[in-house]
Amino acid sequence: ENASGELVATLLRSQGYSVRLVNDGREALPLVARGGVDLLLLDLMMSKMDGVEVCTHIRKGGQHATLPVVFTTSLHDRASRIRAKEAGADDFLVKPIDGLELLVRVERLLRVRVQTDLVYAERDRLAKELTRTRAILAGPSEPVAAAPTSALTLEELAREHRRFIAEALRTCEFAQSEEA
Repeated sequence: ENASGELVATLLRSQGYSVRLVNDGREALPLVARGGVDLLLLDLMMSKMDGVEVCTHIRKGGQHATLPVVFTTSLHDRASRIRAKEAGADDFLVKPIDGLELLVRVERLLRVRVQTDLVYAERDRLAKELTRTRAILAGPSEPVAAAPTSALTLEELAREHRRFIAEALRTCEFAQSEEA
């Protein structure tokens, strides 16, 4: 099993990826917790803590929701694939692993991760902008509620932001009409 991991690591390193191998599932958790992990390849059957347990633990926390997780296994049964998907796996490779297929999937998942992170960053930026807009609308004497970032999707947040801007413009137009 360790030889299989070494082969995968060698292939990924040959393509410029930085790879860290761990001996068992429990070693993977602190590695992910420290950050800097862009993709996780987990064997379904690992000592001390199997891949499903590791993935479930990682997904449970929520802070690693965008971390791509790929399961590798020599098990060919449907139940194993379903367990992996239920745990939060993004992809599944059956051993022996085809090197080209592995590289294509890793590249695709890393591209998706970058795009997902950009969406989350934009959501957070819009949430801050919404909070600033609310502060401007409320004026200095009224308290301003912070914009909820995790509860709203990017589309909902953008819609809420546009609504506040439109409201501010209507308020300005109404104030100008009264002054005239």
